Amino acid sequence: MILKYDQIHELYALRGSMPPSIHYRHQSFSLPTKGWVLKVFAPSFRTNLVVMGLVDYQDEKWNCVCFSELCRGFACAMHARTPGHDGTALACHLFDYMTPKGPHEIVSFVCGPNPEDILDFEPQLAQEVRLTDQELFSCFEIYI
Repeated sequence: MILKYDQIHELYALRGSMPPSIHYRHQSFSLPTKGWVLKVFAPSFRTNLVVMGLVDYQDEKWNCVCFSELCRGFACAMHARTPGHDGTALACHLFDYMTPKGPHEIVSFVCGPNPEDILDFEPQLAQEVRLTDQELFSCFEIYI
């Protein structure tokens, strides 16, 4: 399934995440399945973090932004190498929001046409994370 950027924007809005800043990098997006994200991508990404010695958070040196950017890049690279790739970007976005400890960045995968199909992914742990309504509402930036 392929969605256009305005459809992706609408999904985030319906979910309650309307940041003042949304950066669009592509026009259309291929949607991964949740199975691909959790059973194919996540173990591969985690293995590569271990091999590179990048599993530990280090404020400023190797933080949530670094984990998220690497995660997004690795997911896009895996998508580009998928047989039958249709030439569209992967629906994989950097998602910035507030926590009680301060700003945090994760990766969101849009896996279907409904707001509940957005899979939030904590790159440091290489696993799905469930954001609270407050965290979703606190989103201040999305890189689509």
